[in-house]
Amino acid sequence: MKKTKWFPVLLAAVLVLLPVGSFAEPADEPVVPDPVQAANNFITGLTGNSPAALGLAADAGDLASIGEAVLKGDFSGAAEKLGNFTAGKIIGYTAPAIGQIIAIGNMGKMAGDAAVTWVGQKNFEKIYNTMLETVGPVEKWPKTREEAMKNEFFQATMAAEYRYLETYLIERGFAANRAEAEKVAVDMILAKGNFERLCDEYGLKGKDRTYEKLQREVRIEAEVAAEIARERETARAERLEQERLEKAEAEQQAAAENKLDLEAELAAEMAALEKEKEQILSEKPLEKPLKPAPKPEGVVVVETKQEPESKPKTVEKPTDVPEKTEPGRVLAWSISPSAGTDQTVFAVTVTNLSNKPVTGFSCSIDSTGPYSDGGVGWGTSPSFSTIGPGESITFTALAMGDVKGLLFSFSGNGKLLGSDSVSSVHTRKINADGRYSGVISGQGISGGKLNMTISGTKVTGSIAARYSDPNQNVSIGGSLTGSFDPVTGAISASWAGTATGKLIYQGEHYDVDEPLKGTLQGIFKKGILAGSWTGGSDYVSTGGSWQAK
Repeated sequence: MKKTKWFPVLLAAVLVLLPVGSFAEPADEPVVPDPVQAANNFITGLTGNSPAALGLAADAGDLASIGEAVLKGDFSGAAEKLGNFTAGKIIGYTAPAIGQIIAIGNMGKMAGDAAVTWVGQKNFEKIYNTMLETVGPVEKWPKTREEAMKNEFFQATMAAEYRYLETYLIERGFAANRAEAEKVAVDMILAKGNFERLCDEYGLKGKDRTYEKLQREVRIEAEVAAEIARERETARAERLEQERLEKAEAEQQAAAENKLDLEAELAAEMAALEKEKEQILSEKPLEKPLKPAPKPEGVVVVETKQEPESKPKTVEKPTDVPEKTEPGRVLAWSISPSAGTDQTVFAVTVTNLSNKPVTGFSCSIDSTGPYSDGGVGWGTSPSFSTIGPGESITFTALAMGDVKGLLFSFSGNGKLLGSDSVSSVHTRKINADGRYSGVISGQGISGGKLNMTISGTKVTGSIAARYSDPNQNVSIGGSLTGSFDPVTGAISASWAGTATGKLIYQGEHYDVDEPLKGTLQGIFKKGILAGSWTGGSDYVSTGGSWQAK
């Protein structure tokens, strides 16, 4: 007897079991511009030093806020945020000039604009010139009040000159006593030195050496740096997104080719198996024909009476007999889930079945699967370290957000005593109501902006961008409508609008005014909306990613 070949059968099973998603769109999320990276580009381009070199890298929240303004095209706002962020940082003259100029302005407001209008104050000019002659150039001065108060030479020179300012500062409420007046005077002279140094750096001379003109020069420089940072980060994100899409396309093509190879191999094996089967049949000797079956009229039917089915006897269990427990089992437990607001509360009761104490008792919990917007935790945690014989303890655990269930692990006596998993029973209801603004990007797209409003399950909004290729350059504008799923956080919408601009066709120039339409999908996660979009006209189609918050 020949052996049956199982390879074709197994190969067929593999093909049947291959998930549909193997040849679908990639599950990885699209690449969008990173606010923190945009802020890094901004600060590095403006100062020549990275945020890490300036000691600013730990302030991720502030950096993200600055970067968001950069990516939105709010270059003036980005400069203002950076200035306010760095104005109080003790990082010396390597700080962005926008931060230094705001620090000088703040000092001026505190001391009756004395730090801003020093040029007209002869007495203060006298102090400043004396400090230059005695201490040296501003670059050699202490950079902060704390350093100045510790520098005996600087302090001695300052003390000999500033005394006449005490009355002025105290009478106008800028200092309560002589000690405070001394600190204010030190702050003023340091700010004055920084002001003069910046004027030199930006080439301001004579009547142009004013706070207002210096501030304008500094802000223009900062806004230009912000615009360059935005272009750089947008280009980086678009390049990475294009690489991601190309990689995904290559993987899909390879998977499709692999599937074709498997199908061809299966067909060849099946053909060989069929040929082998035919050969076996051709070699098998003919058997004698069986006796023909009786004709219908020759069949005798004997009617039999079916016996009734016997019902099993039920034996009622005495109420005073306890249920048998598994031999050697130490703990018993019950877990009762109940639904709450966006969470499931698990009421847990654990009982010691043994005749000895369970020492070092603990319970750990974990999600039964992956989750993106939720968590696990305790309502009332198991604080008992020892459970006596026959004793029971109770506590509660929580599964929040999109956590599908909890895995409980019970330990005691130095080992794991049991585990159990229970599914969550609550229904998610995500509230994403609000207005969101962000960016859209894609092949040929620049300056893309997105506005979206979510109210309950209704989604409305608008998009605007520019699209260009070798043959056309058009402005895109449109509105979108769709729905929001409060259970999954998914967004599905369609959009429609127009493209207007210029087109070159066969060397001739034409005006473009054509309708557009497309779709937009995304997900709401931790206060941020993000996803992908597609669309175009009868002649051009494109797509990409979007993000809003």
